[in-house]
Amino acid sequence: MESHTTDEWLEQLVRESGVLANKLRLLVYLDIQVRRRTTWSQISSDIEKLVKRRVNPNALSFHLKQLLDSGLITREAGEYTVGGEPPLKRETLTKAVEYIRTLLNEKEVGEA
Repeated sequence: MESHTTDEWLEQLVRESGVLANKLRLLVYLDIQVRRRTTWSQISSDIEKLVKRRVNPNALSFHLKQLLDSGLITREAGEYTVGGEPPLKRETLTKAVEYIRTLLNEKEVGEA
């Protein structure tokens, strides 16, 4: 994935991913995969770092709700965690999570 631009690999993942067939929603989901347990404000900060622009809070809330409704993530005690089985091939998900982890320069985040 590293030989492609972020936009190119996002397009590829969006084509494969059903409910995740939206770039922002996919990034939100991958961020939660990387962190394993995270807050709304941390997700917002991470996504803004990834896309290099401000993210509309209403759009972020909308996409989190879509992910919650699909069962792909859960929310408890104000934190979002990974929920059900992702609609991506395990190999694809692993590569995407590693790529996001690299972009965020996160050393302490959980393993996917």
